[in-house]
Amino acid sequence: MSVERGELIVVEPTTGADEAVTRFLKDSGYDVIVIPAEADCLHRIRESKPDLVLLSLNDGSVDAMSLLQDVRKMDSDLPVIVLAPEHSANQIVPLLKSGANDYLMLPIADTALVDHVVKEAIRSRQEITRRKKSERELEKRNRVLVDNLKLLDRDQRAAFNVQRSMMPETPYTVKGVTFAHKIIPSLILSGDFIDYFELPDRRLLFFIADVSGHGASSAFVTVLLKSLSRRLEHELGDLKLASTSDILLWINRELLQCDLEQHVTMFLGVIDKNKRSLEYSNAAHFPGVMLSSAEDTVFLEIGGLPLGLYGSAQYESRKVDLPETFTMVMFSDGVFEIMPQQTLKAKEEYLLSLVKSGNRSIESLTDHLGLDTVKDVPDDIAVFTVVKAG
Repeated sequence: MSVERGELIVVEPTTGADEAVTRFLKDSGYDVIVIPAEADCLHRIRESKPDLVLLSLNDGSVDAMSLLQDVRKMDSDLPVIVLAPEHSANQIVPLLKSGANDYLMLPIADTALVDHVVKEAIRSRQEITRRKKSERELEKRNRVLVDNLKLLDRDQRAAFNVQRSMMPETPYTVKGVTFAHKIIPSLILSGDFIDYFELPDRRLLFFIADVSGHGASSAFVTVLLKSLSRRLEHELGDLKLASTSDILLWINRELLQCDLEQHVTMFLGVIDKNKRSLEYSNAAHFPGVMLSSAEDTVFLEIGGLPLGLYGSAQYESRKVDLPETFTMVMFSDGVFEIMPQQTLKAKEEYLLSLVKSGNRSIESLTDHLGLDTVKDVPDDIAVFTVVKAG
């Protein structure tokens, strides 16, 4: 066989059995270097980095144990094979315990055994070398990955601060109506988005939106939603959007023009304080919005297609009268992921029962659903309330 670096070192061969081993290895194609002294051996190892050392105990002129220990300090993986004549057999075990890889008893009865032992030792060394190289490369990649993850984490946390600054003040009271929300992201950034504001005609517009997917890609869409929200706040009359269904149609067109990979579900409502009415439209947002008063708590009707998917999508506007005092409670569908009930129907019924029993504040809903204690949230969770007190 051809050795990769082409060099074996044989220490202390004299004429005899170990010389026969040396001759066989040379005849087999190995580049064999014979070195009679310990210092010369260590110098050669340092300079040429051989593939194997054969340490002969034939005449005892070299301190085998000392040399082996020095070799191990210099190169812990370099294979060392002991050539031991019968009279020095008692030295084999201590040398093996100190790091020798194998031994051959002299004289050699079958040179095939020499060939096998040498080849296996070299293969083992080469495998260790390959593994260490792979480990170094993996460690290097891991360092790069860790550095990139740290950079990504910094970027996402910076983006989180930007996203948080886009959210409206909570709680926020305008014209006797109080808006409050809480968002729990599954990652650093959230695809759930909420906004509310007073329109130029004094009506109050609000919405809860859930962008498909998680993390940064979904969070980027919330930036677009905020931009659209600002236009609604300041340009609703110029945009000539007369109803909540018109608003959803407009948002749908704007999202389609951006050619996004994500789609958006949304519940959008407009409160007219003077008429004590709510106009709303739904773009596939689920679970349904709960409207609660002193008399009853009901789900508002749901329907519609998600925004940003279909150019032909149509949306309906519905109107309901509002009592003197009321609470509207909204969730994103991420809340279902942390609820123990087995079916969507059971989960909806539980949410309805919570609100019916008087749990209508962000704090109370958060506490009863365990939102502050849940770990590894699988999906973004948003809780949103709109309250008109007496």
